Amino acid sequence: MRTIKFRAKRTKLEDPLERWIEGSYVEFTNYNGDEEIKIVSQSGYKNDVYPETVCQFTGLYDKNRNEIYDKDILRVTSQEKSFNIVVKWSDYAMAFMVCYADGNQSPFSWFSDITVYELEIIGNIFDNKDLMKVENNE
Repeated sequence: MRTIKFRAKRTKLEDPLERWIEGSYVEFTNYNGDEEIKIVSQSGYKNDVYPETVCQFTGLYDKNRNEIYDKDILRVTSQEKSFNIVVKWSDYAMAFMVCYADGNQSPFSWFSDITVYELEIIGNIFDNKDLMKVENNE
C-alpha cells in the first residue's frame, strides 16, 4: 500500500532550510469564508503553506533512498546518457508523468516507466529554477 503524503513551503518561517513541511493535505474554509490549504505535520500542527508549492509523494525513492515528490527535478542516468527530468502530476492521465527539464514541458513518459533507470533528486522547481534551463546531454 502506497503512503499518501504531501509537502509544501510554510509561509511563516524565514529560514529557507526549514520552510518545507511534510504531512497530510487539508483544505477547508475558515470563519471568514476564505479557503485555506494547510499541511498537518505528524505532531498534528496545521501549517500555513503556499498553495502553489504543494507536492505529493510519488511512493518511490531515488538511488539515495530520498522520497520523490512531484515537482522534483531528477537526474536520470542510463548506460547511453544522462539528463534531467521533472516529475509532474497529470490530471488528464491521472498519473505521475515526467518532462524534460530543458523547457520542453510536454510529458514524454509515465513516471513508472522511467524508474528502470538510476534516479537522483537534484532539486525542485521552486528552489532550483536554474536546473530547469539545463540542456539534455546526448
